[in-house]
Amino acid sequence: MSEELKGLADSLPAFVLCSKATSSNVKYKNAWLNWKKWEKDNLCFNQFPVSPFLFCLYLREKVESRNSPAPIDSAVYAVRWVHEIAGISSPTESSLVKQVLEAS
Repeated sequence: MSEELKGLADSLPAFVLCSKATSSNVKYKNAWLNWKKWEKDNLCFNQFPVSPFLFCLYLREKVESRNSPAPIDSAVYAVRWVHEIAGISSPTESSLVKQVLEAS
């Protein structure tokens, strides 16, 4: 790979982050880190891409512990955001995740 392509590849993540407002990036990053902590605490490992089933368990727990839909929405947007940045399908497109989100 040429140095020019390497430089472009290295700068791509920061460039993609420009597609959202800084405040959105911060919110999504914090929600993503909350998911990763839950995953590590409950499963003792992290996996990527995120399993739709495991993500549903996370959302279900959030429903039980929150009085507002905001943390649930943030979690969904964050997981979708990370998968979109990686260029892969998001578990938030799973019919199971959609049903859990509707039920919440």
